[in-house]
This record gives sequence, C-alpha cells and structure tokens, in this order.
Amino acid sequence: LTLAAALAVVLGLAVGDAGPQEYGIELLLAAGIVVVVLFPIVVRGWRGRLDPFEPLLTVAGVYLVYFVLGPLLRLLTGTTIVIGRDMRAFYAPAFAAVLVGVVAMWLGYHLPLGETIGRQLTRVRGSEQSSPAALRRIRHIGWGLTVAAIAALVLWTRLEGRSLSHFLLPGVIAPAEKADKSGGGTNLAYLFLAIEWFIPAFLMLSVSGGFRSKPIQWAYFAFVSIAYTSLGYRYRLIILWVATFMLAYLRRGRRPRGSTLLAGAAAVVLFAGWLGIARAVFKSETRKATATPTFIQVVRNTLSDTEVFETFGAVLDAVPGRVEFAGADPYVYVFIQPIPRVIWPEKPLPTFLDKIARAINTRASGNAGAAVPHFGEYYLAFGWPGLLLGMAAFGVLVRALWAWYLTDPRNAWRQVVFAVSNAFLVQVIIRGYAPQIVQEWFFIIGPAALGMWLAHRGERPTLVRAPVAAALPLLPRAELPALPPYRPAMALTEDRLPS
Repeated sequence: LTLAAALAVVLGLAVGDAGPQEYGIELLLAAGIVVVVLFPIVVRGWRGRLDPFEPLLTVAGVYLVYFVLGPLLRLLTGTTIVIGRDMRAFYAPAFAAVLVGVVAMWLGYHLPLGETIGRQLTRVRGSEQSSPAALRRIRHIGWGLTVAAIAALVLWTRLEGRSLSHFLLPGVIAPAEKADKSGGGTNLAYLFLAIEWFIPAFLMLSVSGGFRSKPIQWAYFAFVSIAYTSLGYRYRLIILWVATFMLAYLRRGRRPRGSTLLAGAAAVVLFAGWLGIARAVFKSETRKATATPTFIQVVRNTLSDTEVFETFGAVLDAVPGRVEFAGADPYVYVFIQPIPRVIWPEKPLPTFLDKIARAINTRASGNAGAAVPHFGEYYLAFGWPGLLLGMAAFGVLVRALWAWYLTDPRNAWRQVVFAVSNAFLVQVIIRGYAPQIVQEWFFIIGPAALGMWLAHRGERPTLVRAPVAAALPLLPRAELPALPPYRPAMALTEDRLPS
C-alpha cells in the first residue's frame, strides 16, 4: 500500500506536469501496467516468498521492456513512426489493452487450475534423483541429438550447395559465401531446423555427465553460440544462454543475487541488439555493415524489436472495422505448417499474417515482416474475448510449468525442461505466431520432454514436492503450518501435504 501511494504521487505529478495534451493518459496507463505487472512480485518479496526463477519474473521482465519501456521512450522522444506510419494515436488504446491483458493473465496464473495441471503432469514416471541408468540414457540421447543435428546440417549444405563456413562467422573467421539471390530461404526446412537440437542436447549432456571435462563443455557451448551468431539467431541464443545459466544454479540448489540477474539480463539484451546490427557482416557482399556499432546504435536496435507494441496498436485500430478477424486460421495452420510442400504442392500460405500488414497500411508493411505479441494474435483471431481468454489461458499454463517443476525440483530432466521452457517464454510472448511457436517447441523443448519419458521408463513413479514451502499458498511466514523436516529420500504424496 505504501508503494502504491508513492507511485500515485509520482504519477499525479508526472501527468499534471505533462498536461492533457502531452501524453497524460498514456503515462497514466503505462504506470498502471507497471503497477499491475509488479504487484505479484512485490507481494512475494514482501512475504519472503520470491523465487528469482519463478516464470512470473520472466514474464514480468519481458512485459516491462517490450510494452512499457520501449514504447514510452519512442513516445517521449517523438520517434513514433514505425514501418512508415505515425503510430502516436494508437498508444493509449494499446496501453489500455495491455493493462487489461495483464490483469487477465495474472488472474489465470493465480487460479487453482494451473496448479492442478502441474500436479497431473507429475504422473509421468520418474524419480527424485535420476538413477545411474537414467543418466546413462540421457547421455546417449544427448550425443545422439548432437550427431543427428550435425548430420542434418551437413546434408543441408550439400543439397543447398552451401559451405559449412555458413555456420562459422563467414567473413570474419571463415571465408564468406556469395550472396544468395533467390531470397526464398531453404527448401529443406527440417534439415535446417535441426540446428535447434543443439540446445536440448547441450543441456542434457550438462546434467548427465556427458562432458568429460569443462573445456569440452565450453567448446560445445562456444560452437553452438558461434553458429547461432553467424545466422543472426538472437532469440535462440537467448534461450541457450538463459537456460544454461538457470540450469547451473538449479543443479547446485542455489539462486543468483538480484544484481547478478539484472547484469546478466542487461548483457543478453544488449548483445541481442548488437547482433541485430552485426549479423549483416556475416552475410555475403555486405561491406557497408559494421560489427562495431556505437552503444547508442546498439540500444536503439535493441529497443526496435519492441515495436511489436506499435504493430499491435495498428491491429487494434483496424480490426474488425477495416480488417476482418482471422478466426481460427492461426491455430488451424499449426497442423498445416509441418507438411512439406514437396508432399503437398498446393499447401496454402498463412494469409492471416497479411492482415497485420493491411492493418498498418503502408507501402513498407507488405515486406516488413511485421509481427505482433502473443496477445495481438489472440485479438486478431477472436477480438476482445480472444484476448481475455487467451491471456488467462497463458497465465494458467505458465503457472502449470512452475507447479510441475516444484513437484520434483532435484530431478535432472525436470530441471532441463523447466530451464529451457522458462527461457522459451520470451519467444512465446513477443512473437504472436502460433505455428512458429509450436514448431520451435517441438525442436527445442520436445526432445527434452520426450527424453524424460525415455530415460526414466521403467522406474518407480513418485510424487515429490520440494521444497514444500515453495509450493504452499502465499502466506506470511508466521502463518505457515508446522511441517516435518524435509528429507530428500521421502516421497511426499498428496494426502501428506497441508491443504
């Protein structure tokens, strides 16, 4: 309450000083988003129940950067022209929609449904500590994925007439290839997407003793990072790095300091901004580009990715008045996209994406590759009911992930799946394109989820809830019921837990 009162004073001064003609309503709504986003975190911190790895913090961080910080900086600096259109008139409605969406998301997150789903998922066979046989199977799966990924990429280079230098910073540490004038990407998408298998493979090998020494582990990590940097895969790099960082702490049973988290997040975000500029150097015939931009250029490029806020504002303004709803098309296409065009030459295109360009309605929008955040797709599909229900469902699923992890936090596979899923939430939020998100889930998280079942097949199923206090409802410490001391060897069943 004290924090809310202080924020109200600051907000009143800011809005009063700005005046009604100088973005007063936008500042009011943006401040409201900040309060609503941070409220569950402040409550947990005040009660001493804040876990820095709870997905709640990942979601909050992305929302504050993408839907508050970036848009406000552009608004207050007068740089509101995005993809050839001045988006100034869309800021207030977009801020209001984000505020409503965040409220729906937190309601879904705190419903009992997410906890119930997470508990039901624990019926998968497993044990608190992975047995030596399970760890051995994990190592086999990890190296098998690595070999399969390398084989697929080598085959892709041969069939596409490319060189392996394509993955080794071409033009910097390897000879650059000539430019690909086709502009149509690869016709062998599944072979190329195998590069994402390196993420689950590295994490599997890290938890199972698959690397005989630290230098080998770091060499593997560096190779994958270089390959992703060469291709300009910013968010795959973020998933790899964040998941690796988180997994290291999960294995030790520790949590990083707040300063470490903030410094690491800032470094990763700035690197993503640098890569957005420097990746042009790694493509052929790009001598005009530079890999050493100024700090201001890096910051601007970092924040340019937050322009999905403005594209959402344009969609909110145009749908359904000028552009019709997409309906279920984005979710039907989830089942169409995996079918190769070689098998289905008349495979339809995802034309619902054109509605975003039509909503922006500029010459540049057709070729801009414009995207919207996840709640933008919910709105594009079904309007306000879609946004509210979609955000509530997203909150339920995020809570289910956290509840599922807490049931057995010492299990190696659970740590891998949780770490990579937590990092993957960044991509889910900022890219409202369900077919792509589902596809990447199957390539990045799917192998780890499948491996959990394979590695622990035949072992005795258990239901472990530890640490017990972390899974209880939010209560002051004095109100926590007395519990017997936690012993890792004891499997706590549902009826032994306090209601």
